[in-house]
Amino acid sequence: MLFRGLVNAYGSFGTYYELGPLHEYPASTIAWIGSIQAYLMLFTGALTGPLFDAGHFRLLLIVGSSLIVLGMATTSVSTKLWQIMLSQAFAVGIGQGCLFSPSLAVLSTYFSEKRFLIAMGLAAAGSGLGKSHDFLQSKKQLLTISKAAPSIPSSSTHLNQN
Repeated sequence: MLFRGLVNAYGSFGTYYELGPLHEYPASTIAWIGSIQAYLMLFTGALTGPLFDAGHFRLLLIVGSSLIVLGMATTSVSTKLWQIMLSQAFAVGIGQGCLFSPSLAVLSTYFSEKRFLIAMGLAAAGSGLGKSHDFLQSKKQLLTISKAAPSIPSSSTHLNQN
């Protein structure tokens, strides 16, 4: 569930925005981007349930995927709060909503009742697995950077000086 991972990873986006293009705004204002994105994912997901039941899964898949790609692409070139709000909060949030409920509901059509619970558990665990992968990759990159820059004291060196 990649779209769910985007909501889980908003802390990384928020930190980037605070240190980069939105440094003049307080953290509470920047946090609205992720809040609106998460809200729209769940709210739009509730609205797309009847569309899925009516047999429009392919339409929801195309619209949701297109909005996420378009929103992330325009987020990468956005420099102002309103641009990031439109691209990440609204476009990505609505795109995630178009995929959220249908992706969970489609499991019930392909699995028996006994296997459905296992499939649902694996689908729900996917975003956490992706987040742990991101953490491990970030740790690896930070360790590589710290080895390349020996002038940065390690935390143990700093603690031993006291």
